[in-house]
Amino acid sequence: MSAISENSPDATLVLPGKLGTDTAPQLWNQAIALGPGPVTIKASGVEQIGALSLQVLLALVRECREKGRTVTLESPSPRFLDDLAEMGVSKTDLINEVTE
Repeated sequence: MSAISENSPDATLVLPGKLGTDTAPQLWNQAIALGPGPVTIKASGVEQIGALSLQVLLALVRECREKGRTVTLESPSPRFLDDLAEMGVSKTDLINEVTE
């Protein structure tokens, strides 16, 4: 599954290759465990994202924005971006910043 690196106060969420329905609960648990500072989502290895996992990521981003936290998407894979677009979501809906 994904890994969390809590580099206080920043936190990093490393996404696995496949984000399906079965991984969404674990993803949510890891997302809510992130520290209070800026959040970095590393999506370089993502080959597939399902709607439920996307909802978890969108909920994380919404909560972060409400609390004034920055969310950065680091090195998103082309497939990750394609899956977002297929579900009608742009990368700007998901994050504040994108780093290549």
